[in-house]
Amino acid sequence: MGIAFSRSADGITWRESRVAGPFDLAIAPNAGGLFLGDYQALTSIGAVFVPFYVQTNNGNLSNRTDVFAELATMASSAAAQAFGGKVHRRIGGAATGPRG
Repeated sequence: MGIAFSRSADGITWRESRVAGPFDLAIAPNAGGLFLGDYQALTSIGAVFVPFYVQTNNGNLSNRTDVFAELATMASSAAAQAFGGKVHRRIGGAATGPRG
């Protein structure tokens, strides 16, 4: 499973880019079914969209999910360059930093 971001300038032609993933949904907590949580949002910083989402921590069964945020822009855009390109951050986690 993965998370994608779709955008359109005219409502007719759409471009989709991967925000995160893939990740293993099978290790998500079971709450009457596999459950990532209710935490997701979309905000912006100027012209840069910032989705917040939950995904599993692959292989970490003691902490199965975390909330992440991603600057969702085209790497070549001026806005992305102003923020240093794509950045993948775990909210409330121990480490944050660029994602490859």
